[in-house]
Amino acid sequence: MAVAPMLALADGLTYEQQVAGAVSVGNGSELHITGVEAPMAPGAKVDLAGDDAWLVFEGVKASTVKAKWLGQVTVAGQPAKHPDNVRLAQWGSGCVVIPNGYANDRSALTLYSQPDCKGQTMTCGINTYYRGLGALDNRVQSFVLKRGYMATLANNPDGTGHSRVWIAADSDIVVPVMPEGFVTYRGADGTFDAGNTESFVSFVRVMRWEWAGKKGWCGGSEQEMILSNCDSYYRWSADKIYDNPSKNFYEFDREFSPIKQQYWWPGWDQIDSLQNVIHLCGYNEPNQTDQANQPASVAIEQWPYMFRSGLRLGSPAPTGVYTAWSDEFWAAIKRYNYRCDINVTHIYEYLTADQWRSRVEHMVEESGGRPCWVTEYNYGANWTSEQWPDQQGSRVDVHGNLIDNSGRPTNKGVTVSRPATAANMEHHRQWMEAFLPGIDAIDKLERTHFYNWVEDARSIIINGELTPSGEVFASHVSVPGYKASQAYDHVWQIAPPCLTPSFDGDYEHVRLQFYDHNGETGKMYVFSMLKPGGWIDVDTLVLGVDYQAGDRVNHVIEVPEDISSNQIKVYAVAYNGQQSLNYPFAIATEPIAAPQIKLDSATGESITIKWAEIENAKQYRVRAGTSRDNLRLVDRTTETEYTHPTKPETAYYFQVESVGRFGTSNASNVMRIYSGTSGIASAQADEIEITAARGAIVIDSPVECSLPLYSTDGRLVRTLQIQPGHSEIPVAPGAYILNRQKLLVR
Repeated sequence: MAVAPMLALADGLTYEQQVAGAVSVGNGSELHITGVEAPMAPGAKVDLAGDDAWLVFEGVKASTVKAKWLGQVTVAGQPAKHPDNVRLAQWGSGCVVIPNGYANDRSALTLYSQPDCKGQTMTCGINTYYRGLGALDNRVQSFVLKRGYMATLANNPDGTGHSRVWIAADSDIVVPVMPEGFVTYRGADGTFDAGNTESFVSFVRVMRWEWAGKKGWCGGSEQEMILSNCDSYYRWSADKIYDNPSKNFYEFDREFSPIKQQYWWPGWDQIDSLQNVIHLCGYNEPNQTDQANQPASVAIEQWPYMFRSGLRLGSPAPTGVYTAWSDEFWAAIKRYNYRCDINVTHIYEYLTADQWRSRVEHMVEESGGRPCWVTEYNYGANWTSEQWPDQQGSRVDVHGNLIDNSGRPTNKGVTVSRPATAANMEHHRQWMEAFLPGIDAIDKLERTHFYNWVEDARSIIINGELTPSGEVFASHVSVPGYKASQAYDHVWQIAPPCLTPSFDGDYEHVRLQFYDHNGETGKMYVFSMLKPGGWIDVDTLVLGVDYQAGDRVNHVIEVPEDISSNQIKVYAVAYNGQQSLNYPFAIATEPIAAPQIKLDSATGESITIKWAEIENAKQYRVRAGTSRDNLRLVDRTTETEYTHPTKPETAYYFQVESVGRFGTSNASNVMRIYSGTSGIASAQADEIEITAARGAIVIDSPVECSLPLYSTDGRLVRTLQIQPGHSEIPVAPGAYILNRQKLLVR
């Protein structure tokens, strides 16, 4: 019987709907099979002739390839067997078969002590944290990363400082000269000089790369992820679902990405212990009080801990694209030159893929060119107001059967908004059919994660069954989301620290706390404060003397006598003398309390007011006038009382502020006081109501004050001490003058 000749493929990419005969894939070539149901005909054979001969099943998951098609594949003539001589990895919605793909796990990255991949070498395997590189610590000047792997290199042994991610998705990556930030550039023209250089690499972590598609899922159910045929998933945590053959949940069918869901959880130990993950994302909806609920400043303060994972980093995901939270976060990322590789958000707008493009373009622009993820989305949500064919109706499953709110069959209908009627499901199906190819065409959009639980009309799974739009979702063959041409290369620059200054209790010292992000690429920090003539340098911290690279710095500065502002500036100086940007920081101070004014005395010639001494006040500013709306500064005093000259029968208004060394309190209450009349010293405060009763005077006062009580002939009877609220003060029957008011007590 004659044997058909083997078709040899070489030097490029070949696409076939189905392999029907015998095919040999040579080194440097890839065979992509696009058929899903029957990618290989009975009796067909594919031989992968070398380690660089790859076979891609574009729409078939790894678990299915392993179970059904791997038996028709050989490697250099030997039967393909996972994991012995092939690696199965994700490729879009499908799988790639890599000959001897696990053989490189222990030597995926090779570091060299000299440029052009020469000198002493060190090989690095996957998952290991290389914290300190032994003989090559601070000596790495070039490297080679093999295809199919991702490597993160950083300045400091714990992964902090300047870092960068390299991804060998399409071919080996050869870096003959490390970029600035990992080595010094001290040539006469500012370029690399191999004879006069230092290296700053002390951390490496290498991971297997997965070519995940854009069709992701957010949630924790294995059944739903298998049913939806998603390409990736996350679970609002760092809890990964591991390979469980009994449930057919194969780890390499879909990529898992942990997130730092909230400030306290999950813990860094859990995140750092994960194996075979590539990405780490920040907080979930930090601008929502019922989610992460943290301001951007807190996310930035915690961000250096993200570096320690050695993973590719996604930003926190706010509730939408256009948020003040995102604006503040990305401004800080750029200011401190922190590595953040992906801009992440949620989108629950009623939008087409074409309309998504403008959202993505905004995200790219605000983040300085980074690619994007959308980790929660649907076609509107239960809180949006768009119109659907059936706005209300009985809750039903995908077959139109009545179900209750728990999904159980029922004979009594439950009325819900936007039910899964035939018209609504068709509306969602048509959107999904156009949407998925549309997002595949947005190059800067790497990944999306579908959220299923925003009304049944938008669901792709109800009661464990696919809706019509779910069938579209499950059958869609998505392309790999990552494109090397769209990736963001994090470039080194000297940067100021993210500073949290505060006064010590004596207000003569400032405590500075910050993370040294510059590491060994910086050599000092210079601090300035403001005096009447301008900014002056008040202290300098020198690397290796006052702090160590990558430290959390805690330093106290003595404030010079002539400094009067509660602001401080800091700039960093690089190894080459370059200075960072210089931003002012307001120093956190305890607020100075406002005085509470009390009337001491009032005559026709003067009014005296008093107040209690205020802690940390250096002086008091007194404002006075005959109009509440036109008070002028009349005194600066270190005393706790003030006497103001007056005219008879005139109302005066007073207000006092406490003045500290670095700030001023809120103004006190405004007190309205009358000078004396016809030689009788009387006073009137705001809104005091006085009435005469039998044997008493009834007073309702909003303030504490002292009021003199006179007889009608001008004799002082006594001074009444008035407390805020309602008072009844017993007096003998007679006629009196109080607060310029005549009273007859019976």
